[in-house]
Amino acid sequence: MPTTPNYLLPYPLATDPADVPLDMRELAEATEAALNGFDTRDDTQDTTLASLNSRVTALETATPPTAAVQLIQDKLLVATGPIDFTSIPATYKHLFIDWQLRTVTATAFEYVMVRFNGDAGSNYFTHLIAATAATVTGTGLDSQTAARAGITVGDTAAANIAGGGRIDVPNYAQTVFHKNFIASGGTRVPTGTAIGIDIDFGRWASTAAVNRIQLFAGTALDVNWKAGSRATLYGAQ
Repeated sequence: MPTTPNYLLPYPLATDPADVPLDMRELAEATEAALNGFDTRDDTQDTTLASLNSRVTALETATPPTAAVQLIQDKLLVATGPIDFTSIPATYKHLFIDWQLRTVTATAFEYVMVRFNGDAGSNYFTHLIAATAATVTGTGLDSQTAARAGITVGDTAAANIAGGGRIDVPNYAQTVFHKNFIASGGTRVPTGTAIGIDIDFGRWASTAAVNRIQLFAGTALDVNWKAGSRATLYGAQ
């Protein structure tokens, strides 16, 4: 019976007597003999597959990377009320607040004031540059019971106008230095009302870690802001 050239598998010729069971058995035995001792798996393929499985497992069990900036608290007022961030965790390197505010006081504009950890003592020091129209002034405010951190709109301004700004508190959780903040805020009112922009650098004379931040309206420290006002606290890694 003739055979194939590579694996020597037998096959019948057209002139051979027909014996299907015998021919199938001989082909099966020859196939088994040809494959005997031959491992169809490639060692390199096995190693590569094991490596891929290991990487997949590592990805599935890996801890996701921490975002550089994370939301801590968001205050969106649906009614007149305060902006008070409490129980601030000490797990970040820096804090910042983005705000859009309008006061309920009957005035064209009002200062945004900040207080840390509920400290009502004369422990706040601020130097600022204020611009109203073409007039720019600078001044220092010492031994205050809250710190100036921007300027916004009062309730006698045109409807639907608010002020916006930001307050940064670097290294807020350390307990070596007094706390600093850098703030800016303002708005532009088309009626020519005396509202502009404040740029403020301040110091809270305390080495305590910051765990609470309150925003007040004006030097009278009104706790209430107009409905629709919003302030959002973030932590930076």
